[in-house]
Amino acid sequence: MRGHASASKVNVRSFRCALALPCLLVLGCDHDTPSSDVPEASGGLGSAFEPLQCRIGHRPQELLPTDAMVVIGYDMARERRQSPRVDPIEAQGPRTLLPAEIELARAAWISTAAACDLDAGFLGEAWGALDNEDEVVVIVSGDGVGERENLQCIADRLRLAEVELVDTARFVPDGCGLRFDIDGMTGFAPHDDLFVIGTEGGVRRARAAWNRKRRHPPERLLPKRRSKTYAWAALDVAMFLYGDDFGELGAADTFADVRFVTAEATLGTRFGLELGATFGDERAAKGAEAVAQAWIDAPPPDIPPWGRELLSAVDLSRDGTSLNARLAFSRKDAHEAGLLPSKVEAKQMPAFAWLLALLWL
Repeated sequence: MRGHASASKVNVRSFRCALALPCLLVLGCDHDTPSSDVPEASGGLGSAFEPLQCRIGHRPQELLPTDAMVVIGYDMARERRQSPRVDPIEAQGPRTLLPAEIELARAAWISTAAACDLDAGFLGEAWGALDNEDEVVVIVSGDGVGERENLQCIADRLRLAEVELVDTARFVPDGCGLRFDIDGMTGFAPHDDLFVIGTEGGVRRARAAWNRKRRHPPERLLPKRRSKTYAWAALDVAMFLYGDDFGELGAADTFADVRFVTAEATLGTRFGLELGATFGDERAAKGAEAVAQAWIDAPPPDIPPWGRELLSAVDLSRDGTSLNARLAFSRKDAHEAGLLPSKVEAKQMPAFAWLLALLWL
């Protein structure tokens, strides 16, 4: 049974950790150089597992747990291809509010990537999940993202730069890949282009999915359209907040009628941002629609001018029990809003990753 308030706090803390894991990979880890006295079964996954199988293919979302409560996805390769050719120095509006510390994290990564001669496609696609046991897992694909030499070089360079994100990390060979432990996290790289990290339970399940091809991703939380989707988040509200208690809630409960919440960013010739909510019945969806429309029509007085301009461009729609709010504007305007990096910035470092890096600074 999951208590209402206490459980949601626990889950928020757990998923914040899951969100931060991709930037831990981006910024590198302070790996200790493995020595002969490091046992083959070093921490985390132990020695009870069969070796990592030699398989090809690396669709990261296929290793997510079926019973995920939260799913996030981020296509860094698409962001690099579709970001606008603009000068960040000339940006106005919300973009200027980004903290200066972001530039420190970005500069550290740029110098590290150059020194280690990382492939331009080193960071390709990332997916993360939190399951109903509060276990987290993040899977990252990219050219050479799972190579031990690359990971070790990143660690060495960041150690020289005195950037300390973790205390200890250990690598051991594992079948066709690599197994490792990083502080309280564990993970594996089954081949050179795939990297998995998370809590022990989450990684166990991803490892089993890889070795046995039992790949049953949480389809209900994955985006229905993939051609232009480059950033995604989905929350099973009922499971996340209430778990097995959901069926016992009365209609008077504030959150009882909200079943799923999604956030999706699409990127092509234009930038699109859509927020969605699915309710238990159409009456609840209609009520939420009325409240949202009233807020759009009469924004609170403390919202700045650029915020009012964004609200005026929101397209609110409802289809039965589903309510969606969508914004669509040019890639340049998305850059001005702080939602997209410039073409040069995207090639240097994924935008979401260096924004998330603030969690560690």
